[in-house]
Formats: sequence, structure tokens, C-alpha cells
Amino acid sequence: VHGRVIGRGRMLTRGRYRKDEPVVAWTQVKRVPDRGPDLSGISGGPWVNSRGEVIGVHVAGSPRRGRSYSTDPRSLINAVRSSGVETYGLINTDSADGLLNPARFPQYGTRLRDNLVVAKVVCLVGEKWRRLARQRG
Repeated sequence: VHGRVIGRGRMLTRGRYRKDEPVVAWTQVKRVPDRGPDLSGISGGPWVNSRGEVIGVHVAGSPRRGRSYSTDPRSLINAVRSSGVETYGLINTDSADGLLNPARFPQYGTRLRDNLVVAKVVCLVGEKWRRLARQRG
């Protein structure tokens, strides 16, 4: 997804967890492949800048408004630092090789997926997980 920043705000969540966190709001410019208005399935995916640096993580979308929301870069940095994870490798400055621009972002995304820099992860929760666990014995 190629997006453009349209502003900053706060995301208020209610339910099991109550959160009030800073977010960055994006509007969708182009999507490859284009599978409709929503971005379901990319939660947790990285938002990168033109240098290939991870600047946020996709946390929510509003298809009706055509918006996506990512973590604020400062929140991401704080989360990574507090986890004790080394930050080398999180900033991907060499691998953009001129590919990361509006015309060529699909190739860059394919390269990240092929090299397993970005991988699809499925979390099974609730009854689906229990059923799968029973089947495996």
C-alpha cells in the first residue's frame, strides 16, 4: 500500500483493553493488488519511508473514510527499546536500492516478503485454536 500522511491523532480503544495512544493517519494512494477498500489482514505490517526505514506499524483502518492508522514512530521506538530487542536491522537503509518510490513500491514489497523480512503470520485464537490442537493430538 502506498499511503500519504494526512495527520496525527489519538486512537481510543475500549473493550478488553482501554488505550489512548498517538497514531498517524494515512490515506491510501495506491494498493497492489487492489482488493477493495479495506486493508484487513495487514495489521501488524510495517509502514516504511522512502529510505526503507520502519516508521510505524499498521494498527487499524477505516474503509468508509479511506484511512489507515499506524503507530506513532515514537511509540514504536519506545516499544522496541523496552522489549530489549536490538535495533540493528530494524532500519532497512541499504535494501531500498532505489526501488522504494511510488512507481516501484510493489517490487520492493515483493522483495521484502520473498526475503522473509515481512512474513504472513496467522494467529489462531478461541475455538479454532482448540479444535486445531485437538486434531494434532
